[in-house]
Amino acid sequence: MFQKELEINLIIGIFLSSTTLISIPGLSQTQINSKDCTGTIANVQSTIETGRNIQVLIRSNDISKDYPDHPGNRRYQYILSMQGKGANSIMSSPKFMQIIATRIIKNCNSVGLVSFALHETDYIILFGLMKDKTIKNFECLEAGGTKKVHWGYAVCL
Repeated sequence: MFQKELEINLIIGIFLSSTTLISIPGLSQTQINSKDCTGTIANVQSTIETGRNIQVLIRSNDISKDYPDHPGNRRYQYILSMQGKGANSIMSSPKFMQIIATRIIKNCNSVGLVSFALHETDYIILFGLMKDKTIKNFECLEAGGTKKVHWGYAVCL
């Protein structure tokens, strides 16, 4: 239920002006939705969709259980789930995704991870804030391992 409310609030908030803060149950405004962050998310969505046959659905979640070694107070991620004919072109452009992830992480002070996904598939690419303050693509690990996944790595199918 909380996840659905979160998705609805983010979608509604993105369409509001950048001076309006998104209301997300359980999160303070400064945690994830400063004015800069809200404006950045709206701008990123527009940047990806404009001139392309793509719809971007954006949601956020807490990554602290999956990645207890996340950087500092950055325990949230934005997931940009894309659908449409142009979605594969975005997923094939690591430099473009890194630029988008950097914009989000720079302007959203509690976000440490940005994920790009093809809607309703397992195809996902993650970019996160590293210890050296750079934004890098997470490395893939084979599925089925028994070890806990550490920051900077993701299980890839």
